[in-house]
Amino acid sequence: MEKYSNSQTYISYNIKEITFWPDDWCSLFKIHCVHKWPLNYFLEPKLPKRTRVIAFPGVPNPHDALAGRWPDRYPNKKWKKIYKYIKPTSWISNHWK
Repeated sequence: MEKYSNSQTYISYNIKEITFWPDDWCSLFKIHCVHKWPLNYFLEPKLPKRTRVIAFPGVPNPHDALAGRWPDRYPNKKWKKIYKYIKPTSWISNHWK
């Protein structure tokens, strides 16, 4: 096994060519789908047109977003609930299996 640095993953170090998906194929739910405050109280999160993959890092998870829940990870910081709100996201049920 060849050595590789901590900044490189084993796969990217050992393959000869990497082809990444186009940037607009990959979206983060919290960043690219949820509307900014205060629109998040009135508009359902959007599905960007060219998106093929949506990542849900942290919370909410897909089942939470589908139900319109943003779990409270910090119960002592109630002020975060002001902007961490989403309406139920109906389009998730069409794509998430």
